Amino acid sequence: MALRVVNFCFTLLDCQVYKFDESDVSRVNSKLANLLVEVIPVELEVMHICCTNLKGSKSEEVGRFVKQLLEASPDILRESLIHLQEHIVNVVTPSASTCNIHVMIEFLLIILTDVLKDVIRHDKLFVLLARVIELTKEVFVLVRNLEENMNETSDANLNLLESIELLKEDLKNDFLKARADSSQLCFPMNDGPLFMTLLLTNLNDLVNSNAYSVSLIKEEIGQVKEDLEIIRSFFGYVEQELHRDLWTRFLDVAYEAQHGINSILARDHGLLQLIFILPDTVEKIKLVKKEVQEKIPKSSGIIVANSPNKPVESKIPKSSGIIIGFEEETEWIIRKLTSGPAEIDVISIVGMPGLGKTTLAYRVYNDKSIVDHFDVCAWCTVELFLLEVDV
Repeated sequence: MALRVVNFCFTLLDCQVYKFDESDVSRVNSKLANLLVEVIPVELEVMHICCTNLKGSKSEEVGRFVKQLLEASPDILRESLIHLQEHIVNVVTPSASTCNIHVMIEFLLIILTDVLKDVIRHDKLFVLLARVIELTKEVFVLVRNLEENMNETSDANLNLLESIELLKEDLKNDFLKARADSSQLCFPMNDGPLFMTLLLTNLNDLVNSNAYSVSLIKEEIGQVKEDLEIIRSFFGYVEQELHRDLWTRFLDVAYEAQHGINSILARDHGLLQLIFILPDTVEKIKLVKKEVQEKIPKSSGIIVANSPNKPVESKIPKSSGIIIGFEEETEWIIRKLTSGPAEIDVISIVGMPGLGKTTLAYRVYNDKSIVDHFDVCAWCTVELFLLEVDV
């Protein structure tokens, strides 16, 4: 190892003296990357020995050294893992093993990013860092073995995945200070349908993404996307008004899921989200889905009401609740519809989101004078970003 480092230093000196061209510089950079993959595990082994074997030393000087090493270790480990990620992408052939390695690296990076943010119990901090050092060393060894096509790589991969799951449990039960507050976030915007359209589009992109930053929670993202799509399919504009409380709860858990996923991907307080909040949110979404399926009949999107002249099947449920308000507006629209011109006409109901436009339209649609006046009444729900041919 020392000889390889010396040879590289001489190569680098030659590069400075003889002014190598771009191809030579590229070759030197490649050598440096490969050399770092060899050197860093040795560095990690030294760090691990210092954190474990020297921990019991009675020397104050040794104690201060170990403490300083542990305090500096998050930055050292983070830079080492980021370098390893780049090395895998540039050198190692993609496979199931490399995907698992990316999962491990992302998990360790989240810990190292949050470890000094006052979320870890102080008396457990150095114990946790010592375990992260050991796992990081094992990841480097696994990558090196993978490059050399060693047979034991598969078993080591499985063992490391088990170690990651064990560390997750220990974080939940031992290392983190307290269970994170998973109280429901409140959806802060007005246009719920637009938010859901954009959120589901983003989740679909993440599920289909090969980015290693997504690999750690791709399963959870897929589950959230599937459940939100099912719930969203029950809510047309009418259902949003008739089941306003349930629609609000749906938006809140969807927003909570978006916040959790983004925090993990950005490594911004992602540890609490990963260990506590996102799993809780996934369960909340399942409960909302169950309640929606029990309370709201699935709508076909095109609804036809009965008429005394031409009886047809009604596919829209009558409101079981009492709609209050809009008396004057309802009478005005009904008067326009029943006594207006014979030609085809359009009456638009416009206003800010949440003012009750759909409620007003639903009230007019179900009024007895409208049903008696027209041979056929049809209700058509047109979603955002729908193609004209679909309408």
